Amino acid sequence: MKQGKHLKKTHLYFVLSMMLVVFLTGCGRKEKIKINSSYDEWLDAIGIYEYPHVYSNGYHEYKNGLKLYLGDFDSETADEYKKIIDNHNAFVEKNPDYFPEDFDIDIIFEKHSGSTALRFSNRMDKDTDKDWTDYIKLSEMETEKNHCMRYAYVSSFTTGFLWTEFEAETIIIEYDKYGMGETDMSRYFTGYKRIIVNNYFDDDDETNVMNCLEKIWQATPEAEVYYQHYPDKWIKYDPEEN
Repeated sequence: MKQGKHLKKTHLYFVLSMMLVVFLTGCGRKEKIKINSSYDEWLDAIGIYEYPHVYSNGYHEYKNGLKLYLGDFDSETADEYKKIIDNHNAFVEKNPDYFPEDFDIDIIFEKHSGSTALRFSNRMDKDTDKDWTDYIKLSEMETEKNHCMRYAYVSSFTTGFLWTEFEAETIIIEYDKYGMGETDMSRYFTGYKRIIVNNYFDDDDETNVMNCLEKIWQATPEAEVYYQHYPDKWIKYDPEEN
């Protein structure tokens, strides 16, 4: 008799424990929110409603473009975010006339804290509305204009996407007076042709800057490496001259 009561209590504790796990798991997961957009076919195609760890943190649609903010981005969920970019590129290559010709698309991956980990864009533009491009004026480097995510904007201290390789033609990383942080972009990206280092501080520490450029070039010798000193001084790193 006592054994039966013991089994019932054990079963009850087990059921309550499972209910608690389900409750806590449910509380920790965000609710998928349907975005009100003029481009529903695109949103469905890139998979923001499909992947369990991808959530919309914001969406802004304006006359000549759109911005899509997604979170929470980290090393454990990065594979799903990579699929978002791959799906976008596949969609616009298959449907080149889906978006207007002169259309700016930004897809921003945010960390749990809300800070930007990684930003992708289809254009290298001098649009000062972009957080990390106020002083980048490289529109002359564009070989063509399309809607693929060809440009990746990266904080030099972002390491939340370790071991997940995103594809980008141009990588733009910020340099500040505290140093470059991670310099081996080959760990995170494939298909890049150039790496651009953007200086956010008006300092004159050329020795430190050139050391950073040398480290980047040594890690990624197949890429052209550029440096922009605020506001418009340009350097193309040449290992034979430095």
